Amino acid sequence: MQCVILAAGYGSRMGELTEDLPKPMLRVKERPLLEYKVHVLPPEITEIIFVVGYQPHHIMNYFGSYYAGRVVRYAFQAELSGTAAALHTARPFLGERFMVLMGDDLYTRDDLAALVRHKHAILGHHTDNAHGKGVIIADEHRRLVEVREQFPDKAPGLVNAAAYMLTQKFFDYTPVSANNGHAEVGLPQTLAQMTDAHDVVIHRAGNWLQITTPDDLARAERHISAFL
Repeated sequence: MQCVILAAGYGSRMGELTEDLPKPMLRVKERPLLEYKVHVLPPEITEIIFVVGYQPHHIMNYFGSYYAGRVVRYAFQAELSGTAAALHTARPFLGERFMVLMGDDLYTRDDLAALVRHKHAILGHHTDNAHGKGVIIADEHRRLVEVREQFPDKAPGLVNAAAYMLTQKFFDYTPVSANNGHAEVGLPQTLAQMTDAHDVVIHRAGNWLQITTPDDLARAERHISAFL
């Protein structure tokens, strides 16, 4: 089974830290962010596909074609047009079932092990204030209904933690807008379209850290033991 790790972006909110380095290669405790994801992957994952774009040689030189007991491949996203578009670049390498992770987020081993047990699944992380975030809307059976960007209310909710289990059925659906103010197509928004014919399980994360700014990177330094 493959895991696709999306690592093509610029990381512009990191400022000078990413002038010559892709954000997923920024270091926490002397190790790149990407390495932490590789080492918590479930044993069912035998192949890693990095979707690269900005400064790809840093990732390719570090991980090569075989890393930590897994085959490594690379898909190139020339135009940064959203997470759904990024996943489509990896399609030629993919089998029937696969995991998708973000290159700049930190996940736990237990949460990824729980995801891999499902055919279609999304990871959500509870927050006391979901205002302005991408929030998972569930039905009464805790199955995905919608992922709503820029949530308007200052209320508790499940934030989309951007880890997924998918099948080839995903590619039967036309990518839809990420609704983030940019001309991008979103993976979670496209996944939500699948609920017309498929159950998408919501797994509530034990821990998750999205790294967007230098402050997030400093937070990762303090709390990295939770993701080992």
